[in-house]
Amino acid sequence: LVLPFHLAPGTSAELYVQVKSAGEPLLVPFAVLEGKALQSSITFAWMLHSLFLGVFGALFIYNLFVLSLLRSRLHLYYVLFLPITYLAIAGGSGFGPAALYPDNTWLGNEGTVVFSGISLLMNILILRELLQIQTNRRLERWLKIFIIGAIIIGISPFLWSWRFAYSLIMV
Repeated sequence: LVLPFHLAPGTSAELYVQVKSAGEPLLVPFAVLEGKALQSSITFAWMLHSLFLGVFGALFIYNLFVLSLLRSRLHLYYVLFLPITYLAIAGGSGFGPAALYPDNTWLGNEGTVVFSGISLLMNILILRELLQIQTNRRLERWLKIFIIGAIIIGISPFLWSWRFAYSLIMV
């Protein structure tokens, strides 16, 4: 959000900003910049996020190709992991609500927690396949506990308040 205001040189003003929360954590960075510095900052942030999106997109397409050749469960989990993780990161950084889904508040709020939970689940499943943990009963039992935890995180916005869902994802 950009609030333009003009001050004559040598003058001062008091600015008041009101921020409300319905229980979810808020990060409210605030900076007063000149017009050129503000535009430069916005352009750099968009370029950085666009580069990040490009890298995730390239990884997704490449691994989708590898999945079509190898048809392994590991690559399936990784192909699912990439877009879900990108949506979780984009939602948390503010790029998702600003650029990818500006008219969808659910994706910007609860979606971030859901995507983070699913991303954690995919990460655990990738670990399980990569290390072949199924052969070790003790480690397999622990991973099942973590899988249940990831599922609980993923569905928490549907069951509890925003505050509890975000607290759960932080834990």
